[in-house]
Amino acid sequence: MTSSQLTTLIAATPAVFMIRSCRSPAARTRHTGRLPPKTRRTLQEVAEPEPVDAQPRPCGTLPSAYQDILAVLTRTEGGLRAKELCRALDIGDQPRHTEAMRAKLKRLVGRDILSEPEPELFIMNRRES
Repeated sequence: MTSSQLTTLIAATPAVFMIRSCRSPAARTRHTGRLPPKTRRTLQEVAEPEPVDAQPRPCGTLPSAYQDILAVLTRTEGGLRAKELCRALDIGDQPRHTEAMRAKLKRLVGRDILSEPEPELFIMNRRES
């Protein structure tokens, strides 16, 4: 079952069947009809996962914040840390900005655009052609 089939099934199921847990005995007796109560979790266990595109998007389709990060990292010889990138982009170096930048950098590492040779040090992933 794909997620579109799952969505159709959920939309077709009456609301009284979507109650996950009922606190009052009166609410528990409202379940009538031909289907037993189903929960979102049960329906998701039945559904098979849809294939995920393994190819990363090209850099031109990244959001502007990510493009700015890549532009700064392209101009540098060595790697940069999250706080240094925040300063270079004039974002601010408060912990909330640094942690948000670190999360973006980790996402880019996960997409094989950046690499992390040392903990918290990020460099452009140089590909040999």
